[in-house]
Amino acid sequence: RPDVFVSHWNLSIFAETWAAIRQRGILTVCQFFDYPGDPGYIESAQQCGDRFDHFFCQSTDVLERMRDAGHTRGSFLPVAADPEFHFPVPIDAAAKERWGAEVAFVGSFYPERAELLGAFIGFQMAIWGPGWAEFLPRRDPLRPFLRGGPLRPEEWRQVYSAADIVISLTGSGGKRFPSEKVHQVSPRTF
Repeated sequence: RPDVFVSHWNLSIFAETWAAIRQRGILTVCQFFDYPGDPGYIESAQQCGDRFDHFFCQSTDVLERMRDAGHTRGSFLPVAADPEFHFPVPIDAAAKERWGAEVAFVGSFYPERAELLGAFIGFQMAIWGPGWAEFLPRRDPLRPFLRGGPLRPEEWRQVYSAADIVISLTGSGGKRFPSEKVHQVSPRTF
């Protein structure tokens, strides 16, 4: 018998299944990772937060929204930097051409991220990450800056090493992100 069942954003498991796992004395834990800006993700998490003995959120604002919905068994568990994956790499002319930009961003689409990145339209910018092609409006002025979807670690190391400036913004669960809440460092920071 397992001691703990850990789920990563798997909200499609039926409530009855979670209840059966807990009835067997197995601790249930859920970690809410980055969401790709899809409307309803946070609301779905709020609807099933009581299914878990404990849950973790990678941003304090999502944790706050879960608590606002009455779920108090959660903790902030920020993403971390691992020196085996997060380090600068040498950039040659070909890599600079492919991955370089004055301003770069790698991460999932959130509306508030699009709003922030709109301030950099006057720069040579590059954006990678899940959800951008799907959720960014067709005529949005950021469209020409989209370079692709999710990247593997060896690719984002190239982006971070080739860019002059890398922008990072932890998601805010679709809510406005007040400037006084910017107190979390991205693992993408070398």
